[in-house]
Amino acid sequence: MQVPERTSPRGAAPTKRRADVEALRVDAYAQQLLPCQWQTVTVRDGTKGPLKLAMHVRRVWLWDGEAETPTQRTLVISRRLTDNKLKYSLSNDDAITTPIERFAYRQAQRYWVERAFQEAKSELGMSDYQVRKWLAWHHHMALVMLSLSFLVKERIQQTASCPLLSARDIRLLIIAMLLNDPDAVDRRIAQMDIRHAQRRKDIERHYRENDPDSANDTG
Repeated sequence: MQVPERTSPRGAAPTKRRADVEALRVDAYAQQLLPCQWQTVTVRDGTKGPLKLAMHVRRVWLWDGEAETPTQRTLVISRRLTDNKLKYSLSNDDAITTPIERFAYRQAQRYWVERAFQEAKSELGMSDYQVRKWLAWHHHMALVMLSLSFLVKERIQQTASCPLLSARDIRLLIIAMLLNDPDAVDRRIAQMDIRHAQRRKDIERHYRENDPDSANDTG
């Protein structure tokens, strides 16, 4: 980057620095990528088979036209293989020394953040409040976060015995227990077992369709 030379004796001399290359939009850059510039990465196991993304990582420089020096970042682009939907992120990690699987894992973590908000709203009443003061709103949100923390801990503790346990399952069981009706608790458990069995069949079917080798391994 440098101040361009004066090209005409007329007018004021240039004072602002300019880059020697034109800026490029990220979406325009992604459209120019060749198939060989994408790398397929398996991020994690999902309910519909392994989550696989096409990843592209590149070192880039950001400059607003005013800063003294540009900022170096790592551009992370992921593309879903099912619908070719693109996601863009900027990372502080080095594009050369950091494994591309690490970039894919970190970018995919956004799903769990959104999932937490979804469960807080649908199961714990995060958005069901009628208050006019900030203190009351803070109290409501604090109770929701404590409740969500409890549900997450319960699911972690029961992973081995009940891997498909959901926040809704726990909420329904707690309601049945508060009714002090053993029959209601037994009915909820029986209904939960039926739902989990159906979900397990659906998961295994998706694995057979999308990744036969993984389905055989899990047997």
